Amino acid sequence: MLEKYAQEMADSTSRIIGHHVHITDKDGLVIGTSKPERLGHVLFEVPQVVRSRKGCLISEEEAQKLPDTLAGATYPIYGLDGQIAGAICILGDPEKVNCFALIVQKQAEMYLREMAFQENALYQERTIQALLKDILAFDPRIAPAEPLLRKATEFGYEPNRRYVAIFMDYQFSSTDIPDRNKPVLHSRTLSIVRSIFQGKNDMSAGIRENAILIFHALGEERIETETEMKALSEKCGGLQGQLKNHDISASFGIGSPVSDLGGCKTSYTEARGVLERGRIFYPSRTIFSIWENRFHELIASTGEIPRIAFVADRLASLNSQKDSMELKETIQSWCQNNFSVQDTARVLHIHRNTLYYRIHKIENLYDCSMRNFTRMMELYLALNLEKIELSRSSM
Repeated sequence: MLEKYAQEMADSTSRIIGHHVHITDKDGLVIGTSKPERLGHVLFEVPQVVRSRKGCLISEEEAQKLPDTLAGATYPIYGLDGQIAGAICILGDPEKVNCFALIVQKQAEMYLREMAFQENALYQERTIQALLKDILAFDPRIAPAEPLLRKATEFGYEPNRRYVAIFMDYQFSSTDIPDRNKPVLHSRTLSIVRSIFQGKNDMSAGIRENAILIFHALGEERIETETEMKALSEKCGGLQGQLKNHDISASFGIGSPVSDLGGCKTSYTEARGVLERGRIFYPSRTIFSIWENRFHELIASTGEIPRIAFVADRLASLNSQKDSMELKETIQSWCQNNFSVQDTARVLHIHRNTLYYRIHKIENLYDCSMRNFTRMMELYLALNLEKIELSRSSM
């Protein structure tokens, strides 16, 4: 590991302390240096430093008596296993640079530990990312579940628990973040997610830029689905608040509970789909559960040809009107508010007389009462299908 980071350590340390720096392996071979011409040279004092486990100071006078040697202070660098991995040499008057050498020695060892920690964390992260992708690609009709199940169990998956997929899409408030800072911000976002979904059987990872997938283990005691989904939506709301404190906006799609690995892909597909459709039908909301939005999933699955034909046929009269947008909005709100004049007027922020005018106009266009459930259901369905069609044509 020392060889991997030696040049970076030598350059950064030299810039800070204002003296040239050599990093060597335990045999004295220079593997990182702020003096490029010294790369590959051997420092004769290093084997002695390694054997004695003590520093070595070489004065200018002593250096002149030795071949290919420069004055300075050399100290051993200890690796994670407690063994000497190499040495660091600060060039200059040993009386002046010795204090630097002692500090830099400790900093170098801390840096190596930090890099080892980061590499291990990165390895763990890539492993769980690969696991979640394997789960999403798993098809029980093609491959046996046992190998994937063993792998998933290592990361907390509990076969006897039910799981729900949560797809989180997020954005940073700042749009001019340097590329070098983005990995740190993505990592911090994932840490916040895991602070909320912190159950030992929960699994989460970034699956693409600005998107995190959570497989949340539900409680062992089964309760009514509606209660479970409402509680989960509230939990996502809590996470949303935490992210907002860090200038991160997030939206959530929640799938349905599943009881095996094969069902996890279905729950994920539902979660991602309900988020996409939720943004179409309820643009002011940011948390969507498949349990509450099965209707939109159903109509989105209709074939393109019958969908287009149905929309064109049912909405032709509306589309011919100059105030078609207002009339469509009225029908939508009327159906969503149980045909209530008072509630519909309140939601639309219009006077009752204005609403009565629109109702009368719609009834004349379709030659039916707006309390005719069948006709209103047809128009409501057509309006929702139209939204899907418009969203797809804009992609």
